[in-house]
Amino acid sequence: EKGQEVADRATTFQRNEEIYELASEFYQKRYEELPPSSPKREYIETRTHGLGEEMEIGHAPNDWHAFENYAKERGYSEEDLLEAGMVRERADGEGVYDTMKNSVVAFSRNEGGQVRKISYRWNEGTRNPKMEAPNFKKMTIGRGGDDVEAHEPSEAVFGWGEAQSQEGDEVLVTEGF
Repeated sequence: EKGQEVADRATTFQRNEEIYELASEFYQKRYEELPPSSPKREYIETRTHGLGEEMEIGHAPNDWHAFENYAKERGYSEEDLLEAGMVRERADGEGVYDTMKNSVVAFSRNEGGQVRKISYRWNEGTRNPKMEAPNFKKMTIGRGGDDVEAHEPSEAVFGWGEAQSQEGDEVLVTEGF
């Protein structure tokens, strides 16, 4: 029984990693589709010094079901998306909605290139402008992404892997996006 539990957790972890990669592709594509003159693109380009696409910045559309529908079309279930924290259950229990909506999205990767954290920032006009999805390295991801554990800085700092691969011995750390 213990062996089956370990195998199930490994399968869940692998499926979550696939979903996070799918999310990276989806949200980055939505960013690429933004018109150059859109306020959101201008905001991102200003904050990234024109390196938004190179930094793998994404855009979550103003749609409650954009990623959910995209992932389901590719074979992932509502349960898969809940387990990965990419959707949340509605308060009335009647379905789910995307965790990220109308947001700027950033992906932190480990040295192996796997997505380990997805951060997002809502557009102006909201009460809580900055949120973070769960630490994806841990196996204790809660339903809807509610169980977030502490993590090492190398897993949480955006661009850490890229910074380590650069020449020189100094790294400039700035305020988040």
